[in-house]
Amino acid sequence: WAFCQQSCAGVTMVREVKFIETVPGCSVKDFYQIACSTSKAIKQFHSAVNKDDNVMVSEWDQLKSSRVVEFTLTMSIPSALKRFVGPDPIRVKELQAMEWVDSNTLKIVSTPELQITYAKVLNTQAEILVSNTSDGCQVEVTITVTAGVPWMMQSTVEAVMIDQAKTTVGQYVDYIVKYVGNELQQLNNSAAQ
Repeated sequence: WAFCQQSCAGVTMVREVKFIETVPGCSVKDFYQIACSTSKAIKQFHSAVNKDDNVMVSEWDQLKSSRVVEFTLTMSIPSALKRFVGPDPIRVKELQAMEWVDSNTLKIVSTPELQITYAKVLNTQAEILVSNTSDGCQVEVTITVTAGVPWMMQSTVEAVMIDQAKTTVGQYVDYIVKYVGNELQQLNNSAAQ
């Protein structure tokens, strides 16, 4: 995990974190078919990791290449900030947009919105680029957060946001890399029989 902080025009701080994982023996098309084409993988992730069996996932909107995922999330945040966020678990409405950058690169952009009063000033986005490599498919993740809160709180709020996003997206990527690898293994075993 590489952690970066950047200043934008000296006013808004943007916190960003990047990391890369690889799914051995996988192609981008395999990854898409197993992890993205249906709601099965995302529902299983939220059930296994977030203990949420009531995940709602819309079908992919073919015109916009997007879908909405609604789930609950328990967040580890300091008690001083908990009063602004509310009690756990928190409902999240996530917009996922997908596009084929070229025939070997899939881009998925996740924009979650906490269903809380202050959601409009707390912005998080995860961009996932999946591309073919000689080792399999590479999953490159960039997470950015910004908080439109008073400057004396901004650094603290953004630090909490980036930590929560690293945890949540990191758990998703760890899960999906294993999930895709296991599904590929099962497909290969079935084909060999």
